[in-house]
Formats: sequence, C-alpha cells, structure tokens
Amino acid sequence: MPNKTYGKFSTDKCSSREFTFVFHREFNSRCNADCIYFSIYQEGVCEVIERPFSYILKVMDNGIDLKVIDLCANKYAGCGISRYIILRSKELFGKRIISSSNRFPSFLGESNWEDAINKVWIPLVKEGNAIYDHEFDYYYLL
Repeated sequence: MPNKTYGKFSTDKCSSREFTFVFHREFNSRCNADCIYFSIYQEGVCEVIERPFSYILKVMDNGIDLKVIDLCANKYAGCGISRYIILRSKELFGKRIISSSNRFPSFLGESNWEDAINKVWIPLVKEGNAIYDHEFDYYYLL
C-alpha cells in the first residue's frame, strides 16, 4: 500500500458535499499492531489537520480482518460517512471489516460505542450488509 492514498466521494445524506479521504498505514504502539489511519474532510472548508472525521482500522494478526477501532464523525455527524467508509474499506483492502468488541477487546481501552452500534452497525445489519456475531460480540461486513 502506498504511504498515502486518497479519494473523493459524496453520500446520499449529504449529496451536495464532496468529501476527500486520505489514509496511510503505520504502527500503533497502543494496540501493538499496524493501523490504517483515515482522515476525511471537505477541501476548502476545513483541512485534514483539523480531523473533522477520524477513522482507524487495526490490521489483525489473522490476515483476514481489519478492525474498526476509531470511528468519530466530529464535524460530519449525520452525513452517512461512517457507513460509506466502512463499506468502502472492504473494497479498498479486500479484507473483512469488523467492529470493536466490548467483551473481547484486542487492546486496553477498546470498545464498541453505543452510538456506533445503533447508528452504524445495526443499520448495516438491517440493510443486509453486516451480521452480528453473538459469540465474539462484534459486527462484520458480508
């Protein structure tokens, strides 16, 4: 994967706005693994340094999964970016995208926030794009 990669998109909920995403991969000492860091922003409205939307994927040791360990809409709550970028991540990396787990965290401080469950993962399940694994307490994309 190149050091930095970017793309542009809009969502159904914010079709009049064009968003840019930038991502790169680096080691995260907190979770002791490589992570893919995304910044999502509108060019000319705010800059990437302001972190108006943060999204981080942890590269899991099994070689199959990328785990969502940060999903923070900040300035763009309600625009549908979370669902878009999770689905897009599967396309970009060809890996299974999973949520964090409250019962089986992979590092200290990991959790799947109630807002993420209710506003992102449950709608993905209802749309037929994800499933909840009761045994391991995480959601994953189909």
